[in-house]
Amino acid sequence: LTVLGNICLGSNVTLLYLVSCCEKDTHYLKDGTCCKKCGPGKRMLVDDNCEDPRCQDCQDGEYQSGYTSENRCERQPSCDPNLHFLPQNEPSKTRLSRCQCEPGYYCTQDDDCDTCTKHTVCKPGQRVVKKGSPVSDTACEACEHGTFSTNDSSDTCRKWSECKSGYVQNTPGSSTSDQTCGEYTVRTVFMLYYNKLLHLFIYFTLLDPFFFA
Repeated sequence: LTVLGNICLGSNVTLLYLVSCCEKDTHYLKDGTCCKKCGPGKRMLVDDNCEDPRCQDCQDGEYQSGYTSENRCERQPSCDPNLHFLPQNEPSKTRLSRCQCEPGYYCTQDDDCDTCTKHTVCKPGQRVVKKGSPVSDTACEACEHGTFSTNDSSDTCRKWSECKSGYVQNTPGSSTSDQTCGEYTVRTVFMLYYNKLLHLFIYFTLLDPFFFA
């Protein structure tokens, strides 16, 4: 490329053609001369020698992703553990090292990670539909009728217990508790229908206070 640059200079060509002769990814034009850039992971310390510039490695916490004629490197982002970021162990000097959130947290931005947000905790009465990841939140879903969960972040909802032959329901199930069963006796049957009648009485009383008057 140096030879090519000299050929361009030796010819009485326009500046536009000279620029096209200079490989812009690895070289740059200075005072009509095609000069070398410093490679990835480096910065240009002194540009006194066009064909052999003095380059210096980027310092820790810095990077340079491509060839450059700049005298400084880019700063890597600060991943503060106090903000729930994972510490960066020896970040790259040739590319941007993005911050990552610690387990239980996720990044709320698509292209960059500036903030870590805690994963949603699925409550009793719900189940986890999709587990959280470093870049997405946990997705929860309510237990279907006839199922329940009692713990936070349950993977599944369990079915209510079935009352066996000779047993009747003592307490109904809910989204957070199982139904209970008791032996079929006169007392249990009486209590079962008593509770149902009591619920109906309360319902109609609230609906129309003079219903039973």
